[in-house]
Amino acid sequence: MALIRLNNQSVNPVTTLPNLASLPSGIATGKVLQQQFASFGNSSTSFTSSSFIATNITDSITPTSTSSKIFAMVEVPCWVQVNTSGSNDWWTKMDFGLYRNSSLLVESRIQSASGKSTGAYTYGHSMSMNTFIWQDSPSTTSATSYTVYLKWERLQGTGGYGTYDGRGVIILTEIEG
Repeated sequence: MALIRLNNQSVNPVTTLPNLASLPSGIATGKVLQQQFASFGNSSTSFTSSSFIATNITDSITPTSTSSKIFAMVEVPCWVQVNTSGSNDWWTKMDFGLYRNSSLLVESRIQSASGKSTGAYTYGHSMSMNTFIWQDSPSTTSATSYTVYLKWERLQGTGGYGTYDGRGVIILTEIEG
């Protein structure tokens, strides 16, 4: 059987791992202290803002220690659409922002779509289920809110919008720091 080396010490997984208390010193176990789960099923929301707007996908957690980490997992289904005419190209994007209270923690492109129209008047669109994971260090024991923000931008084509269908999931897990 192979041995595992942790902190430059050998550990036999058969005898040591069933008893986590016997791990070599300096190995953090990262205990889960609490978890919040929120699921949303409201009707679709369309928007044309190229600035972040808040969604209904939000939840709050109160850390038990200022050294705790908050592990945020978010899932949001969305789609983008652009009107086109003739054989014009179209291109659009949707960006995601995770906010702690009123501060942007991280921003990411969650969807980008492009194509070429073939009819006299068609729509270019793309759908996706987006999952996002982030670890935060809020350094507080006060209630802390996490909210998903979205923004949409048409880069080529005419009209159009971004939509998140009102459904989504946010899971906040406090991990001992």
